[in-house]
Amino acid sequence: MKIDPAELAQTLFEEAGDALFLFDPEGEQVLDVNPTAQRLTGCSRQDLLKFPITYLFRSEAPHGLQRLRHAFKKTGAFHSQDGFLLRRMHEGSWIPVNLTISRLHSEPRTLGLVTARDMREQRQTLDQLQRAEAELRRVVSIVQCYLYSVTVDPSGRAALHFVSPTVERFTGRPPSFFKAGVEAWLSIVHPADRDQLKSTLRAALAARQTQIDVVYRIVLPDGNVRWVRDSLSACYLPDRSIQIDGVVTDITTSKTAELALQRTTEHLRAIIETTPECVKVIARDGTLLDMNSTGLKIIGAEHREQVLGSTIFNLVAPADLPRIKEFHERVCQGQTAQIQVEARTMQGNRLIVECRGAPLHVPGDPQPLHLCISQDVTERIRAEEALRASEEKYRSLVETTHELIWSVDAEGRWSFINRNGARRFLGCEPEEAIGRPFSEFLPPENRELAAQQFREMPYRNELFNLEAALLRKDGSRVEVLVNSRTLRDSEGKFIGVTGTSMDITGLKRTEAALAAREQNYRLLIERNLAGYFRSNPEGKLLECNEAFARMLGYASREEVLGVTADRFYCDPIERCNLLKLLEAEGSVHNYEGLRRRRDGSLIWVLQNITRLTNEKGEVFYEGTAIDITERKRVEEAIRASEVKYRTLLENLEQCIFLKDRSLRFVAANRPFCRSVGLKENELIGKTDFDLYPADLAAKYRRDDLLVLEQGRRLELEEENMDSDRRRLVRVIKTPLRGGQGEIQGVLCIFWDISEQRAL
Repeated sequence: MKIDPAELAQTLFEEAGDALFLFDPEGEQVLDVNPTAQRLTGCSRQDLLKFPITYLFRSEAPHGLQRLRHAFKKTGAFHSQDGFLLRRMHEGSWIPVNLTISRLHSEPRTLGLVTARDMREQRQTLDQLQRAEAELRRVVSIVQCYLYSVTVDPSGRAALHFVSPTVERFTGRPPSFFKAGVEAWLSIVHPADRDQLKSTLRAALAARQTQIDVVYRIVLPDGNVRWVRDSLSACYLPDRSIQIDGVVTDITTSKTAELALQRTTEHLRAIIETTPECVKVIARDGTLLDMNSTGLKIIGAEHREQVLGSTIFNLVAPADLPRIKEFHERVCQGQTAQIQVEARTMQGNRLIVECRGAPLHVPGDPQPLHLCISQDVTERIRAEEALRASEEKYRSLVETTHELIWSVDAEGRWSFINRNGARRFLGCEPEEAIGRPFSEFLPPENRELAAQQFREMPYRNELFNLEAALLRKDGSRVEVLVNSRTLRDSEGKFIGVTGTSMDITGLKRTEAALAAREQNYRLLIERNLAGYFRSNPEGKLLECNEAFARMLGYASREEVLGVTADRFYCDPIERCNLLKLLEAEGSVHNYEGLRRRRDGSLIWVLQNITRLTNEKGEVFYEGTAIDITERKRVEEAIRASEVKYRTLLENLEQCIFLKDRSLRFVAANRPFCRSVGLKENELIGKTDFDLYPADLAAKYRRDDLLVLEQGRRLELEEENMDSDRRRLVRVIKTPLRGGQGEIQGVLCIFWDISEQRAL
């Protein structure tokens, strides 16, 4: 097979993973770029061709651009050079890149080629390595240990040859204190450990052990007690004396933690049992070894014996089995992973679950187990699917939407309500509500406030939104999210308000259920989906899990523990007020706040915090944090979407109207109402024979009936009246279908093409 070199070169240029810039070396003008260059700069090809090549790059070192220009003009070695930056057009930022410059000797002129490789990931890796090295140096500088050397003669007398100066910082006693001999050393050992220590050392030396480790307590001059590990190396000399070299290390922190761990083991187990997440341990072959009570409830099991020992794969839908097995294998190989699959309860009910898996290492077993934390996200997935379906319907036709689309006049009386919205939100037909005050459809306790807000409408911004409640004709209550805008005439006079109302009753119930659930949400195990933290009143983080660190943009919990809580608050006063609330109430639940991540970006979090005291009476705070930024974004997207589509419909220049199957007008936009000289509420219910000459009205009726009977789109040019003047218009008529596909009416769009045809 013969390959076209030109086509091969073009393909390589387009598919290259590096950014490629082809330019004129003489004028430095960019001539062509590949898709990677467009992606890295955030700029289109057309815009990039407007710039000289030197505008796109900057050097981190002096005279860097001079070196670039020299490489442009003369063939030489300029390969894989670091220290250069590529401009991001719309963000005002720069990307570190590695540059290679080539001169392409082609006809009729020599061209230049800059190859730029994105070095951000390498830079981040280098920064992390430098931070790790700095942390290692810091740890080494604060290690608590001291060295000593002792000789024991055959009679058992010990002579101290050396003790490091750090012994004073370690024991509170100078090196000279220990020259008195073994008794001086034994005097600082805790009385309860002294006899056991002497017995252990005698037995080890009698057995001629060369490596001896003993753990005991020492008492400082101020009475404080420290735990130490004494690691001895014994050398048995020919003259029957023994050379002992030792390292004494302060293990107070780890020993205290070990004892605290024993005390908290049962506490942690209780937390796992009460967490609202499914926590389970799985063997490498898929056997379920353990599951908490929440997990049993989610899958519909009455007790552990029903599921322990069985394979976890029985609980997964057959279609997702290959994916869940691959996920399980990755975790058992030591990776962390996340997956969303369809599961089945013991009763066969369908669930959508989100699983996060991590290896669980067991001492003495080289093969890790699988620790899996699962969350039932069925309702969230259903809500997302419902949102997508709702937006698609809203985009198609206003009159078939499930939202309430409405207008009120300057007196606060309904002037327009879509039929589906009236039936669903008000429990009546539009004709029963139009002309009546909108306040009649509000709960009595809200009417006075709503009337006051409406009186302020002429002075408010054009666009606004709020949450409210409507009363249906049968007395039931509907919670709604209102997106609306004020209406003004050509002189700017306030003439009313128009907007849409979305039913959020289900969402309110979901939020209430979520709030009740999150009130008891306390997850203290690592690798959980929620962030756990513990801090003191001064803002020092005492403990947190990996999820908390990731939420705030840190690579690990060790990294975030060195940061004070004030760093995360956008407003320091907010933390002061939160501490006052905790002092007064003892706990806060479902507290939403804006927090700053490590990179400066902001996230919304939902927090539950409790004020506690330890055995010494010291106050500390313990809580959980959940990232709700996505939920906030979805809520904002809903409001923006509804405003956008309503504004689009009202501001189109084309005339648009809807008719029902009786061919009566049920809705129209502003341009059409102007063309017939009527307001929308005056137009509703009329037919073409009420608006046009009989010949035109009959023609329009025949076309409408054709669309209804055939169920197909109709496009044509025909005459139309505009203020008693006949004009030529382009018309598109299409059947209006309901949710089941049934034809409910006719949608028509037309515009004036008289001047176009005159040309």
